[in-house]
Amino acid sequence: MWGVAGMLPGPAARAETLQVRGDNTVIVNCGDAYSVAYLQHFLIRYVAKAAGAEAYAIDAKPKPDRATSLNFPVVSTNNVSADKTSVYVGVIDRIPEGVLPADVVERVKAARRGTVLVRREGNAVVCARNVPDPWNLNAIRIFLDKAAGVRMYAPGGADGLEWVSMPEGDSFTIDHLDIVMEPDFAKTTFSSGGYKRNVHWLRMNTMVSEGLDLRASHTFTSYFPPDKYHAER
Repeated sequence: MWGVAGMLPGPAARAETLQVRGDNTVIVNCGDAYSVAYLQHFLIRYVAKAAGAEAYAIDAKPKPDRATSLNFPVVSTNNVSADKTSVYVGVIDRIPEGVLPADVVERVKAARRGTVLVRREGNAVVCARNVPDPWNLNAIRIFLDKAAGVRMYAPGGADGLEWVSMPEGDSFTIDHLDIVMEPDFAKTTFSSGGYKRNVHWLRMNTMVSEGLDLRASHTFTSYFPPDKYHAER
């Protein structure tokens, strides 16, 4: 369902290994509050392992002030500090100019619809997609899995056991990181029933292309114009 497009051109060597901790890393919201909220919650919960992580869940009430979190605070593109590790999240067009090489931006924009980029540039990491689809969480899913080591194998059960792998400590390191993934299908979905315990697992599963509750579907009529229906026998 996903094709790895390969490494994009970039520096042959990185200056040093990048350490990502709750107190030295910010999440930069590049117009994608939904993905940002998910990423912050999972980093606080499974990397920082901070008490009260559920206060930063996507559906937390009262709504949290994500900018004041002690771990992985969210900042705007105008408030990025040079002495912090910055994780930029959003559509490729909204990533501030200069964070990525111009040729990388153009290649991702020209790739198949739904392509995502997860790439390190100096003390910045970019998690971007090439279309403004607010429910597409694939960039942060890949970052959590491939960089942070946070992987959800199955939804949690009634006994509270979570089938999640995570870093042993409260940080992780990034050396070279350069992943471009292009979808091979217009849409990929599956269903596990409407159980609330499955919601996080469904939304963070990298094999699906939707962020909402998933469903099985046997029609492509929503993805092709009506004048093409049954055009070829």
